[in-house]
Amino acid sequence: MTVCKWLTSYNHSVKHKKCVFNKQVKLPPPRTVLPNLKPSLKKISLRLPKLMIEELKVLANKRDIPYQSLMKMFLVERIDQELKSASR
Repeated sequence: MTVCKWLTSYNHSVKHKKCVFNKQVKLPPPRTVLPNLKPSLKKISLRLPKLMIEELKVLANKRDIPYQSLMKMFLVERIDQELKSASR
């Protein structure tokens, strides 16, 4: 889309064929790259056996990561595995 066409759709006072600008048009800001933006998360409550949590903490400690992060990694791996097998 050309600038003239975009401005015509954005501001009706612009003449498309001649691209004459009657008013100052506010352009949208350029897209900003946010490399550190984290995906939105939803907090949930999950009941697990105490032994399972302790085992997760031991495994996470060996990898030097928080046990909640390890749980997310395990979930991602399993979900990917299930989705791949379901698509066959």
